[in-house]
Amino acid sequence: LKKPAPFMTFVFCGMQSAGKSTIMERFMNAVINIVHEGTGTRCPLDTTCIHDEDCHEPSCELYGEELDREGEDLTVSEVFERITAHNKKLGDEDRFS
Repeated sequence: LKKPAPFMTFVFCGMQSAGKSTIMERFMNAVINIVHEGTGTRCPLDTTCIHDEDCHEPSCELYGEELDREGEDLTVSEVFERITAHNKKLGDEDRFS
């Protein structure tokens, strides 16, 4: 967006496996991150939601210095697939982003 957010901002911080991703998904009512026992998310995730009454399906943008594929106008499932692939790669390398 490249401008200050005129809305509420939430920051979720906590220990590994504390449920940060689960809480975020409940707020968004969408599966966008890996949620499972152990380490699911291996990188920071910044999510901005904008309500648009004319939009019938969510539209997403995904950006990150370490992502193999960025993109605009993605579906929620495409974002989930790309984040899953990135987290798997980090897990295979036994590191965090």
